[in-house]
Amino acid sequence: MLNTEDELTQFFMSFQRKLSGLSIEQCEPIIHQTLRLSDALFFTTMRWQLLNHNNELIMSWSSSYTLQKMDDDQLKIIVTVVDDENKQLEACLPTELKNE
Repeated sequence: MLNTEDELTQFFMSFQRKLSGLSIEQCEPIIHQTLRLSDALFFTTMRWQLLNHNNELIMSWSSSYTLQKMDDDQLKIIVTVVDDENKQLEACLPTELKNE
């Protein structure tokens, strides 16, 4: 569980470094469902697909987000639930990137 902005930043920086070692060239977000929980809260489930330069699927994972609509109409992520994308990524990585 990541509890601070710094922990989240470190996690995604490491994730991004690992992805660059896989020659990922495209990320396709696919929204499966969005539910309005209230006037300002939404719940969305998505599938993220990472593709290489040949448009071949390298990995995919699902995420769920609770979003809050702000006064300026931007959506702020309140809660994210990710389904083991790190395990899938580790399985795709060459050995030298696995322990980064």
